[in-house]
Amino acid sequence: MDILTNQVGVSPKNILTTIDEALLLRAKPPSRLLAPPREKKYRVGVCVHQWMWEKVANHVDLQSEFERKISLVCRRLIQRDDVEIALISTHQGIERALHSDEEVVTRIYYQIPEILRRGVHCVEGFVHPEEYAYFMGHCDLVISSRLHGAILSLIGGAPTIALGYEPKTLGLLKRIGLEDWHLSMWDFEIEELLTKGTALLENSYQAQKMLNRGILEGRNIALLNREAVRCAAIGKDLPRNYSPKEKAFEY
Repeated sequence: MDILTNQVGVSPKNILTTIDEALLLRAKPPSRLLAPPREKKYRVGVCVHQWMWEKVANHVDLQSEFERKISLVCRRLIQRDDVEIALISTHQGIERALHSDEEVVTRIYYQIPEILRRGVHCVEGFVHPEEYAYFMGHCDLVISSRLHGAILSLIGGAPTIALGYEPKTLGLLKRIGLEDWHLSMWDFEIEELLTKGTALLENSYQAQKMLNRGILEGRNIALLNREAVRCAAIGKDLPRNYSPKEKAFEY
């Protein structure tokens, strides 16, 4: 908004602020088995990624510290004895991709003590976004440093703590009333993350109500974006009072 208005000179009245259209995807069952059947009361999905830590000289050290903290979070959760972990990422199994996060998953897995690893499942290979949403949506909690890992988990139906690496993560969660489910990837504290995660696990009914309300709001904003693009493509103005409303959202 600042760039468009102050540097480009676009009038604010000609700017429509919408939201990521990934919120309009629908979850569907995976075409292959991504992890063994659940053995514990809770399954926690953890979506981790390789971040560039831009404009920071010690980016390698920061990535290593991030992975160390995530491995400690996984260890603490497994030690509860009622939790199992599914480690996954949204950048996986694609040849000639800009980058892959599968090595991050592997490094975190091997930082977890061997005696605890039987409670950790690493999802390998490409997973279609709709299938990812279904798989992660059936977790009781998701911790995601990937924005789209968080979005897909939310539309699948799982309360999700998003570790933001850029302002877009918190910006999206604010739009749908879930900003309390955000922590900074840069400086989150292990205990704070565990406290938030435990609260979501133990108050699942309230968390689900907040999630349903937030996703419905997000989908309506995304539908507004879709209509605006359609109108622009056919050379018509978006109706001034256009306000799409979904009656319900089904996972």
